[in-house]
Amino acid sequence: MEPGCMPFQGAIGISNGKIEAIWEGEGSESDAHEFLDARGMIVLPGLINGHVHGDMTIVRGLLEDLTLQEQNRKVEPFNYLLDILSDEVRIISRKLTYAEALKGGTTFLCENMYWSLGAQSVQAMKDSGIRGALVEDARPDFTQPDRFFKTEEMGLLFDLFREEGFVPVIGGIAEEDFSIDRLKKLRAIQEQTGALLTMHLAETNWRLEAVQQMAGITSIHFLEKNGLLSDRLIGSHAVWVDDDEIEMLSVAGVKVVSTPVCEMKIADGIAPIPKYLQKGITVGLGTDGALWNNSSDLFGEMKTLALLHKLNSGVRSISARQALEMATIQGATVFGIQDETGSLREGKRADIILLNANQLHMAPLRWKHLDNVFSMVVFCATANDVEHVILGGEPVVFNNKLLTLDERELLLEVETISESITNKLPKEWL
Repeated sequence: MEPGCMPFQGAIGISNGKIEAIWEGEGSESDAHEFLDARGMIVLPGLINGHVHGDMTIVRGLLEDLTLQEQNRKVEPFNYLLDILSDEVRIISRKLTYAEALKGGTTFLCENMYWSLGAQSVQAMKDSGIRGALVEDARPDFTQPDRFFKTEEMGLLFDLFREEGFVPVIGGIAEEDFSIDRLKKLRAIQEQTGALLTMHLAETNWRLEAVQQMAGITSIHFLEKNGLLSDRLIGSHAVWVDDDEIEMLSVAGVKVVSTPVCEMKIADGIAPIPKYLQKGITVGLGTDGALWNNSSDLFGEMKTLALLHKLNSGVRSISARQALEMATIQGATVFGIQDETGSLREGKRADIILLNANQLHMAPLRWKHLDNVFSMVVFCATANDVEHVILGGEPVVFNNKLLTLDERELLLEVETISESITNKLPKEWL
């Protein structure tokens, strides 16, 4: 996924967790202390999921066929949901999310928290072995929009995240809660902690209307007016955006994470991704949470993204290569880690996935004349085709088996918790 590079038959040498050498032609057992024969496989950088709500995976399949606004009305008050999803339950839910993601080729994901788990959020990622960004909401309870964490508290937590190798991110406030005073507090936290900031940006028309009723301008204009549009802002979704606002995002260097499956499933709308790309805006891919997507499969996300925009904006609006870039190097750029991961290059971290291409649905594979590798990865491959996942030079998935967590034990825990949860839910949830 380096600029201009095309697929080729070659070998990769890994040492001390990093890519030490890449060369064309076959490797052999004499080249290394340990040798993995990858013939018949497509070797790629690990995928990057820029927007996940791991807490919600444990309630996957509930609240179906509803818009986001309708869901919000059903689960009010949110404290009711919090009572059901205890810290222990959410840790298991996250482990389920991370295990699914790893087996599907995702090596880095951004965990968007609803309620803080503090240091426990680090442990959930460490146990699974996945890398990631951890989002801490600026408020201990997002249902109380005026109660913010002290900057010192967030600073200490973010120091812990960094020490453990995770990217700290501030969780912004929902657009319906926008106010000058709250955005001022948010900006102060970002300035003092130096962390990235993420927001659900221009996601729905009703949220956009809420800001317009309050301020007389749109969400993006309001953020710009209050000094929050910058190259350290990650806008998730960014669906309801006009051409002038696209220019504003481009000039400010704002990053965007698109979640096309979610945005279709809950009828948010279609984000103008081709226009973002034309303006040079960095766009990553995310799956969102299981209440809005049901899956952590980035292969499905890439295919959906490409097909949706071909239908909506023209058959050449997004190529297979561009979709794969969003799930790899562009995703890394969103989180400022593009020099560490996101492509296969000497000196970068050895975050590598191997797809089994020796299958009926992946044939015929061509990498020279009439190359079709990008097309195969985006339009034919699935998460189940991931054979091996190497993270920092160490295997975490081998022969499609997760090495970091006991899958059977995890599934039994999830089944027990799910039964307990559904017994407590009101009928209208089911």
